[in-house]
Amino acid sequence: PAQLQAQKLRASRERFPLTMTGVVTVRTLAGNEIVQISPVPKTVAALKAELEATCDIQAGLQRMLMQGPDDCSARAMDDGEELLAPDETYDMQLIVDESPLFCWNLEDNPDRSLLKGHGGEVVFTSEKFDYVNVVTQQPVQKGLHFFEFVMHTVGDEQWCGLAFDESRAGYRGSQDGYFYYSGRRSSCEGALHAPKERISVEMFEHVKSGDVIGLLISLPSRAAVFTLNGTVQGSMPFAIPGDRSFYLTTSVDREGDHVELRKRTLEDCPGDALQALNGPLLQIPVPDEAAPKTRGVQPRREAAKTQRVLPDDPGVDWQGEMDAGPEINCEITTATESSSRSVAGQGVFDVQTKIRSDLMIAPESSSKSAGETSLFEAPHACTTCSHSSHEPLFHSWRQAAEMTRPNCWQRLRGCWTALFSRLAVLLRAGVCRAIAILPDHARTRFT
Repeated sequence: PAQLQAQKLRASRERFPLTMTGVVTVRTLAGNEIVQISPVPKTVAALKAELEATCDIQAGLQRMLMQGPDDCSARAMDDGEELLAPDETYDMQLIVDESPLFCWNLEDNPDRSLLKGHGGEVVFTSEKFDYVNVVTQQPVQKGLHFFEFVMHTVGDEQWCGLAFDESRAGYRGSQDGYFYYSGRRSSCEGALHAPKERISVEMFEHVKSGDVIGLLISLPSRAAVFTLNGTVQGSMPFAIPGDRSFYLTTSVDREGDHVELRKRTLEDCPGDALQALNGPLLQIPVPDEAAPKTRGVQPRREAAKTQRVLPDDPGVDWQGEMDAGPEINCEITTATESSSRSVAGQGVFDVQTKIRSDLMIAPESSSKSAGETSLFEAPHACTTCSHSSHEPLFHSWRQAAEMTRPNCWQRLRGCWTALFSRLAVLLRAGVCRAIAILPDHARTRFT
């Protein structure tokens, strides 16, 4: 809008003071006049700011050429170069260069010594750290663009997509953004992670070496579409308030990882991806803008710590639910690996059901004769759980659910210690009984 451009123009003039005379004429390579700026800015950077405010051309993509004295040659001007004759007329040519949108910024990467590459290619040459993130030289601020990540070599896992700012670059950079997660080599599927790494929104196809991840990004529509080898995987909105620019990013994880970023024309974009922008979009969580951005994130390949948590719903009949076994799902709520997974409850709940029925929980409807003991009774006082001698470890499934919460594993371990101690006593008693019924000569020989 004209009002916004006027505000940008006033802000640029306050930031870059102008001289009082002269004029700068900016033309295309064909010689067509774009705009005249007067008075003359002091530096080329100030001139680019004026052009961004008046013509809505991103300053980071502008390349200014100055005509030589013979009008047959031209030289590129640096941003810090000063215009030394403010009272004269300058005739310059403007080239809009979009290569910074898909060229990796390796020079400013904190861990550039571990990387090798040029332009849109990057190779992980030394695995001194677990991984290194890279971002492009300039962010995408406006328009409709189609990019491709060519995954030449994927050693383990990678995140390709959009980062909110350049703080993602390097080891333990920012995790915020929208990413196509390739999945590990032992996995069979990938995922959409948003609005940061390891927050899985939708399952995508697994990415292998040689695959091509496509990314269609539309700033006017505030949405993006991921594809894999030309097949649409999912479309998502930008669940962030206000205008936002995005850096393209990838994450090299193993030594030898090789990723190439290309910018393609919209004619090369799959038609299904363009249609997906106008179709239903996935629900993306809104990122916490108030949360501080830190580089101290947890290493990705640390062993997963799985904690099985039972929902705390007093209205659920756990006795009947747990007997269902394979139909129950259990969420792994703490996972320091790269993605959170949902596993079937067959291996988890079958074991817990067996423990409940055979060892741990005293059936409420059962009755025992005086002096009778069972395997789920503790042989002595448990110092961890304060269970007295010959007392059932758990009296109900609700108590068992409370005891098996993540903060009670220490108590549960003490109960298991008491249980196995009881089993050892019973085993010894059984052996002694077997010896006692043997004939004298056999018992003497056995002992």
